[in-house]
Amino acid sequence: MVDDQPSTAPEQPQPYDIVYLRTGNRLGIAPETPLTVADFGPAAGVWELHHQEQHPDYWDWAAAVTTSDIATVLRLSPQSARSWSLIHPEEHP
Repeated sequence: MVDDQPSTAPEQPQPYDIVYLRTGNRLGIAPETPLTVADFGPAAGVWELHHQEQHPDYWDWAAAVTTSDIATVLRLSPQSARSWSLIHPEEHP
């Protein structure tokens, strides 16, 4: 993991969040498949994702995605769980 974490808005995915990708995403991942944000990617607006531990490809798969690939973010904390859909500006001119 990188020591210098990019600052992101609270509504953007953070490491350990669970995300669901949009239907028809470029990776071919089903939209109901939960993925874990492992780290910030090499550029702003990019996240590294892993399958969850119970998934058979957990050890053999990782991907980098952008905001346009992500449909929903789920953030768990000791106090609560919160989920929201990301706004895709290209779809809301």
